[in-house]
Amino acid sequence: AKLTSTIQVGDTGGSIICDLTGTTLKDTTTTQTVANWTIATGTTGLTLASVVYVDANTARLVFSGTAAAGTISITPKATLLANAATVTAGTYTIKA
Repeated sequence: AKLTSTIQVGDTGGSIICDLTGTTLKDTTTTQTVANWTIATGTTGLTLASVVYVDANTARLVFSGTAAAGTISITPKATLLANAATVTAGTYTIKA
């Protein structure tokens, strides 16, 4: 999974775009179910609030909280993917 974002230290909330290659998201409802994502927010101070289905390969993960330096790891669970593929976690680092 490739992750892109503009979240910086001190931001309130923010979102991360998750682009998949080699597989597709099953459907809108499954994609937007927060429990279908494995999220490790570490020391970032952020919490996953919601997920927005963008297209078959892309989801926007929306976070709440105040951003601190650290790394977020995002992995879609196999039940979220059309072919139940295994996807390597993507990471996004919020720099101090």
